[in-house]
Amino acid sequence: MLTLPLSLIGVVISLLLIGGTITSTLLTLLVVPTFYDSIEITRDRAIAKFHRRAGQGNAFVAFVLTLLEALLALLLLRWAYRLVKTVFSLLFQRCSHPL
Repeated sequence: MLTLPLSLIGVVISLLLIGGTITSTLLTLLVVPTFYDSIEITRDRAIAKFHRRAGQGNAFVAFVLTLLEALLALLLLRWAYRLVKTVFSLLFQRCSHPL
């Protein structure tokens, strides 16, 4: 069994306490507001897309398309589709140019 002197245990506990305080402060001041801001920006874009689609035709179809796009974005399928599309376009772009 590992035994440590009481002074060393106090040092370890104080380092953990200070590290936890710094980490929670950074998360509270930087990460959480950035996360909420990105959610708000995404929501505003989705609302703008819905209004554009509703202006072009049926509002129900616009709602369903916007909701489906949001679900695909949450599942990262839209990102994967764009990644595959970009990779294929880069590959075919290289093949189409003569050396």
